[in-house]
Amino acid sequence: MYAGLQKKPVWLFMKASFVIVNYNRKDELLLTLSKTMELIRESVSDFEIVVVDNASTDNSAEEVKLKFPEVLLIQNRRLSNKRRSSGLECRF
Repeated sequence: MYAGLQKKPVWLFMKASFVIVNYNRKDELLLTLSKTMELIRESVSDFEIVVVDNASTDNSAEEVKLKFPEVLLIQNRRLSNKRRSSGLECRF
């Protein structure tokens, strides 16, 4: 342990991540993002929102990029099932 640091629970250092899987639900997605941002800005200081778009054809991804540039957007090139999308492995 470093001098001067108290032992704190690990969860205090964790970022809250909100993952939303989408397929052709642009209106619902934009409303969900708007409400989620509104709620968590008031109560969570360190957070991220991730949208996994499953090859939507309703311009969902483009709207997210335009209206919510702070959201991490992962665009699948082809439609995949919900279980696979929510377990998507991301490497940065």
